[in-house]
Amino acid sequence: MDHVTLIGHIPPAPHGRAIEDILRREVSAHPGRWELRVRRLPQSPWWLLRIKRSDGYTRTLLLDPFEQPLHLVAAVLMDALKDAEPPGGHSGH
Repeated sequence: MDHVTLIGHIPPAPHGRAIEDILRREVSAHPGRWELRVRRLPQSPWWLLRIKRSDGYTRTLLLDPFEQPLHLVAAVLMDALKDAEPPGGHSGH
């Protein structure tokens, strides 16, 4: 079963719900159990996003989701996860 757990707080304004939906959608496109840890950096618009799968695959991103267009947030996530092979390490290609 695929599963995404979000840890941290995404502020609701201006596009908080849409950003959460993008995070969950892009990560859910890859098999496995995922943990998304969101932390807003103090005195900054930047967020630290740690993406971790249960098999140890990890990516850390620095995002400014309220300044970047939503389609760019999705594109950054897609790019960061492009080498996320299925758990077990075989992509089937």
